[in-house]
Amino acid sequence: MKFLFLHSLLPLLATAIQDPLAYRSLEPVYTLPEPGNDTSLLDPISSQSDLSQLSKSVQQSAGFKEAFDTNSTWKFSLFAPNNQAFENTTSLETLSRLTFTLAILASTYLIRHTNQDPNPPSPDPPKTNEANQKTRNNDQNKKSDFLMTTGFWFTMARHVNLLTIIGLYHALISILPESQRRAICPNYNTTSVRSDFFTWNTYTVSILVILLNASLLRIAAYTNLGSSFTFHITKPAGLKTTGVYSYIRHPSYTGLFVIGLAMVGLFFRANGLIGCWVSGGVLAKAIEVGFWGWGVLLNPAVFWVRVKEEEEFLGGVFGDEWVRYCARVRRFVPGVL
Repeated sequence: MKFLFLHSLLPLLATAIQDPLAYRSLEPVYTLPEPGNDTSLLDPISSQSDLSQLSKSVQQSAGFKEAFDTNSTWKFSLFAPNNQAFENTTSLETLSRLTFTLAILASTYLIRHTNQDPNPPSPDPPKTNEANQKTRNNDQNKKSDFLMTTGFWFTMARHVNLLTIIGLYHALISILPESQRRAICPNYNTTSVRSDFFTWNTYTVSILVILLNASLLRIAAYTNLGSSFTFHITKPAGLKTTGVYSYIRHPSYTGLFVIGLAMVGLFFRANGLIGCWVSGGVLAKAIEVGFWGWGVLLNPAVFWVRVKEEEEFLGGVFGDEWVRYCARVRRFVPGVL
């Protein structure tokens, strides 16, 4: 019978040995004061030198000191993480904050990179009178480009510098320890801001993976078209029907649409960055809804106008070859849309 008891105890001992946290021993045992004297949970913690980190954390965290420093009317047994446990935990926490911050910085770079023209037009050299006349004739026959005029104000590309600053701000909050974040996010540690948006969890991992894949899709479009990819409607060197263009006709727009949604989900949530400065629940939520409206409705509408203009232009340039290509390849989602 004793052997069976020891056999069942061994797995528990093995788990305890493998646990990365080191716990204080039960000796010396804290002795409660004589009846009539007041004591609290904070007293045994403060009395042990090897629990100084725990005592400091309890007294710095909002509400914890009040909860622990309450006169007890009941008996209790105290199991507390010692200073070594805090050091082990701090190392893991620092690594988590560092890797998450690097992921946010990488995502910010991808948002910036995918919203910049890979082949920007070069500055025009001084023109002769003959060249100026030729330019005026070309302008008269030039197709209107809604995206690069009125629609451009509603695109991420128009505000890429601001989006970069927002991404860097998110990264700065993420790299700071919890106790210091309120210095740059005034509403941190309140109901207005959830710390989940600044650390690794299922939600942030999902958003970052979606943003990465959408960015790679748009970059693949950059690579496949090469020098023919510009933000302006121009005649390409030829009709590209291979690579990513063999699956969808507009991979760059599909990628950009998903990037916009992922960006809203990461940077523009009411209890995320918005909540740092807007404490009112209704106002913060209204701002978030506005950004979702841009990502789901306005942004796609602007690029839909561009798609129609672009396809009309390509149909005029490539004729039947373009018609056959459209018949076998969908616009945005393979085999669906």
